Amino acid sequence: MLKIALLINSNSLNNIESEFLNLAHQSDYYSVELLIIQINQAKESHAKPRANFFNLLLLKLFDYIKVLDRLYTKNYSLLKNSREITSIQSLKIPHVIIKESSQLNTAFLSEAELVKVKKQEIDLIASCYFTNAKNNFHLCTKTGLVEISYDANLNLGFANQPIGFREVQEKNKITSFEILHNKERLSQSTSYAKGSIATVFPFILNKYRVERKAMFFLHHYIQKLSISNASPQSTLPSSNSDRPSLRSIYESINSPPSFLSLIKYLYIFTLHGLKASYRKLLQSHGKWSVGFIRNNKNWKDINFSEMNVIPNPSGHFLADPFLFSLGQLDYCFVEDYSFTTQKGSIKAYLLDGSAIIDQGTVLDEPFHLSYPNIFKVDEDIFMIPETAENKDIRIYRSDNFPSEWVLHKQLMTDISAADTHIFSYQDRWWMFTNIDSSDIGDHCSELHIFYADAFDSSSWEPHSQNPVITSSLQARNGGCVIDESGLFRAFQVQDYNFYGKSIGVAKINILNPDEYSESVVHSICPDFIPNIQGTHHLHCKDKMVAIDFFSNS
Repeated sequence: MLKIALLINSNSLNNIESEFLNLAHQSDYYSVELLIIQINQAKESHAKPRANFFNLLLLKLFDYIKVLDRLYTKNYSLLKNSREITSIQSLKIPHVIIKESSQLNTAFLSEAELVKVKKQEIDLIASCYFTNAKNNFHLCTKTGLVEISYDANLNLGFANQPIGFREVQEKNKITSFEILHNKERLSQSTSYAKGSIATVFPFILNKYRVERKAMFFLHHYIQKLSISNASPQSTLPSSNSDRPSLRSIYESINSPPSFLSLIKYLYIFTLHGLKASYRKLLQSHGKWSVGFIRNNKNWKDINFSEMNVIPNPSGHFLADPFLFSLGQLDYCFVEDYSFTTQKGSIKAYLLDGSAIIDQGTVLDEPFHLSYPNIFKVDEDIFMIPETAENKDIRIYRSDNFPSEWVLHKQLMTDISAADTHIFSYQDRWWMFTNIDSSDIGDHCSELHIFYADAFDSSSWEPHSQNPVITSSLQARNGGCVIDESGLFRAFQVQDYNFYGKSIGVAKINILNPDEYSESVVHSICPDFIPNIQGTHHLHCKDKMVAIDFFSNS
């Protein structure tokens, strides 16, 4: 078991650091044996009173914005405990304080502090934030420092921005993070994981989501480090040059952005508030719809403006279409979402030429269902709908197609997974699924792969590189493409504060228990019919194609 020292910047742990400590307590692979407190860099004593007054004004304005953000997100349970702090006095963990230094971005332990740390036989120092500090940690640990860098830390134009702020202000599609292992100097830092989540409004929600996601990746990296007894092999290019001389994240983690940035954010906040009020007044929540087209062309050349649209039932929307043929009959299975119950069920339609015949609800549960992935094994027909709300991955079997389905088996339990796809390839069954590993309600940024000898196996082995993709621009499954020329995967592309902006199609180049690679070969933007804003699911099978699309009207 690895012995870890947690690097913090005050006499208390914030919520993210406390959650990391909880994960460490639950881990069989590492434990936190010491706290190292890095005092903030000394401020210039000759600062002008006028400048101090302006800084105070910025702090007050920033605090006001955070209050507005919390009011905007008052119904988000995710942020309920995000402001909680834990005093180190309440923890039975010894601590060492790094004394202040006049030298910018340094974190050097004194001789006495080094002796104290060495007595704890610390293997690794970990930080939930980016220190950007030259240090001598390698003198008292076996493997140096592991820390989290965020996009704002390395962007020179926004060096003083809080985590997740710039991405909201600039309406970026993604908010990024990186796990760095610093063996001795910053120039020797190696990147072992990079990831991104979709940027969401407001800032405090975006900040907490990316911090929590990155903290879980830090936890998993340290566990892998312990299991392997060596640094896990990085698949990312390492940096051989010194990083920019930015302020330490500890100095700017709670510092306000510039005055102009805060004013711009207030403008963005006002626009979001007005749009939300307008939608509430008109009871307008937008809707997904499904269309299909019979196709003799290559699926890359389809003109979706010619599709037949399946009418949405009143008070409902349809999404996630999957096509299935039995004999001479063609069916389309969809998610049927009710605005009244705020829950999805599975509905089927018979596609008879140009006629669309409603087969009714074929599967309903007390929890939300969507993504009705249907496949055939021998003479039996099975469905794996999304059941993330029920914390499992389950298979249903058709007893009387298409209307009667019974639970066949739970493949996994106690897991928050969405849009699961199962298929046979090279004498194995493969499962592609999107897991919310950090419990932030995000199923869009991680693609996980499992494999087994049978489609309904009780023992699915995880891919050694899980998650094989960590990006909200490519991870989320978005249907499938069946093509004899190769193995393809359809995926969703997320946008700023928008779920399901467009569709991508990737060709899978390598798939085995230890390797995975794919190349994007096609994309579909929401421009094939007027007045639509998004599209997030594609299913191509034989001579038919189904797609969904989003409209605010």
